[in-house]
Amino acid sequence: MNLLLILTDQHTADALSCAGNPYLSTPSLDALAARGTRFSRAYCAQPLCTPSRASLMTGRMPTEVGVTRNEDAPADLSGTLGVRFREAGYDCGYAGKWHLPELDVPPESGFERLHGAGDEGLVDACRAFLARPRERPYLLVASFTEPHGICQVARGQHPPSGPLDPARPGEWPPLPPNHAVGGYDAELPRIAQRAQPHSYPTQSWDDDDWRAYRHAYYRLVERADAMVGELLDAAGPDTFVLFTADHGDQAGAHRWNQKWVLHEECLSVPLIISRGAGLVDDRLVNNGLDVLPTLLHAAGLESGPSLLSPAAAREAVFAETEWVVPGVQHLTGRSVRTDRYRYTCYAWGRHREQLFDLRADPGELVNLATTGAYGEALAHHRTLLGDHVVATGDRFARFLP
Repeated sequence: MNLLLILTDQHTADALSCAGNPYLSTPSLDALAARGTRFSRAYCAQPLCTPSRASLMTGRMPTEVGVTRNEDAPADLSGTLGVRFREAGYDCGYAGKWHLPELDVPPESGFERLHGAGDEGLVDACRAFLARPRERPYLLVASFTEPHGICQVARGQHPPSGPLDPARPGEWPPLPPNHAVGGYDAELPRIAQRAQPHSYPTQSWDDDDWRAYRHAYYRLVERADAMVGELLDAAGPDTFVLFTADHGDQAGAHRWNQKWVLHEECLSVPLIISRGAGLVDDRLVNNGLDVLPTLLHAAGLESGPSLLSPAAAREAVFAETEWVVPGVQHLTGRSVRTDRYRYTCYAWGRHREQLFDLRADPGELVNLATTGAYGEALAHHRTLLGDHVVATGDRFARFLP
């Protein structure tokens, strides 16, 4: 089985027209979803590039492989995606952003470097790889940079893929329903936000600034979608395709841009596979833990639980985060998502525990951890998180309530 893994960068799950978003158009990904399966509740292991990519390449949580910041490097690449498929006889090529932590893929990854970080020329490099005569199957990873360029847009710069066309206020999308900061908001992330104006230059923004940001973000998603469409045309219909992203973007929710914080928008990611027929699967998915076994399953190399196993379902998915701010220690947190709730615990600070009923409050505006009425749900999620950090050897165990 030929395999194609497509990654976009900083792409939240809501930013797809097939997910019901009327403020952008993603026909290429919509078409992939129409002939495959879209997983509507997929999440990343950490809402930051390098830790999330370390998880995707290893099938383990970032803290298990010692990669919790963008500056970290995995101690060992043996057993990672490219090495495993190369050892199984696959022709492995990688085009685009690697970021573990170097931007371009290294030889010890098991991949042939087809194209460095950056979207210009990436599809052409993939086409050349796909056109090669070969007697063995291939694994191709195409890792696009957009819509990560929204980080530059927020700083008043052009995104790496080039300037965006100016838009009038009447063309801007509305603010998200959860743009306001909810009650009993966690203090620790806001300390990190205020301390990093380069990443979060949004403290003085008004509503128009946020709406312009959302407009630009959706245009960058559309750019990525167009490139994905060209690549899918080159791969043909017989290749097994898995599309996902390293993490999402807050897109103005809770007055956040970028990532890092443990809210739905930057934890949720799109995930589509090219098997099915327009199916929507609502299983809880951690793409960092589920992508590698799914590709191995599709290739016939393993038959354990994966996204191709209908009975394989997770009770909960977990996420980590960590900021680095000089002079401030332990800017870290953990989160667990179950069928109904999200529970988040930060290391310290006021309102460091958060519990949201995502059925009644999908925007995560009402922190139920502050009321005794949800004591049973709070205790259950504390236990889930506690068991997880112990099982993974996570040092966050010392911060648990």
